[in-house]
Formats: sequence, C-alpha cells, structure tokens
Amino acid sequence: MTKNDKAQARKRQERAMKKRGKDVVRHRTRSSTILSENTIQHQMLGEFGSVENFIRNMRRLGELFREDEGLKTLRFDAPAIYAKLDLAEPKTNAALRDFYSNDDFTYYAEEHEEFWKERRGEILPDLVNDERANEIERMFKVLMQKKKGFKKDYRAVLAGHLLIQSHQLARTETPIAENNLWEMMFNATLKENKVELPEPRAEEPKTDEPAAGEAAPEASDPPPAQ
Repeated sequence: MTKNDKAQARKRQERAMKKRGKDVVRHRTRSSTILSENTIQHQMLGEFGSVENFIRNMRRLGELFREDEGLKTLRFDAPAIYAKLDLAEPKTNAALRDFYSNDDFTYYAEEHEEFWKERRGEILPDLVNDERANEIERMFKVLMQKKKGFKKDYRAVLAGHLLIQSHQLARTETPIAENNLWEMMFNATLKENKVELPEPRAEEPKTDEPAAGEAAPEASDPPPAQ
C-alpha cells in the first residue's frame, strides 16, 4: 500500500468514526427528547452549528421554564387543552400515561411523536395569537440581557428567542405544531396540570359496514319461487 493509499484509508476511517459518533448522538437525542428534527430547527443551524446543539440548548431552556419567574408564566390554559383530548380513547390514554411518566418538559416517547404533533396542530391555533407572541418576544429580549454573563443560560434563551422570531417571520410557512417553543409550552402546561386518567375504553371491533358516504352493497335478487 502506497503512502497516498494509507492517507486515503485513514480519511475514510475518520469519516466513518464521525458518522458513527453522530449516529450515537442522534439516537440518544431521539430516544430522550421530544425535539425531533424539523424545518424550524434547520433554520437555527447557522447559530448553533447542529441540530444536536440546538436540542441541548432547548433542554436547558426546559429547565429554565421551571426556574425563571418570567418563563414560569409561559403556559397555555390547561382546561382548554384537556377539553379537546378524549382521555379514554386508547391512543390518547397511552400517550398521556407515557407523557406523565417523565416530568422533563422535553420528553415524550418517540412512538407518540406523530400523535402529539397532530394534537398540537388541532389545538394550538386557537391558543396562539399575535398579542401573545409579541409579549413573549419582549420577554425573551429582556431575559437575553439578564443572561449575558451566563453562557449556558444565554444560549438556551437565545434558542427560545429565535423560535419566537421564527414564528413571527414565517408563521404562514411553518405549522405552529412544529415550533419547539409552542411545543414546550404545551408540554409544560399538561405536565404541571396532570389529571386522573380513566381506564382506556375497549376499541370497537371492526365491522364490514360501509364507511360514511359509501353506498351499501345492493342486495341480490331473491331466488324465483318454485
């Protein structure tokens, strides 16, 4: 093997190691946090360098949601959310039981990711408005000034500020359900206002009846009389 071949082989090995490292980080991230990749996060790459770094800052922001007096106010109306959830429906019931199992605001199991995304898409448009968004943006601007000497906290607050700015600038392009700030507020609201869950009701057995809007099959003509 020539010197050039060895150099090329070493580069390939380094690339493979970096890829495995990224895969490990991605796996750990996906298994322990709600913040799956989406279009908004990719807008943040210029500031944070990678989705993984952005997620780490969002985890710290989740902690600040419990510590900072201003961020403690960033919650939705819990009864308004629960009113739109069928607690006995099996999928909803299972998702909430998992949700309640971990008080981390950035947690729910990956298997329930699509379920919660759909629920946020149904519920949040009625709870998010321009007045609230403007108020939150002002709060983050003030908080960024306060946290300037604390790098970890500052970066976390910066992530929140960029998310509220993203909502302000691209609300018609990106669904509210994909904005991780609204998502965290949604999660914090439910996790701080847990309700007693009923037993899930039994799923209705499938039948051969036609779906709504479909014509019932025509009955066959009776056999001729003998």
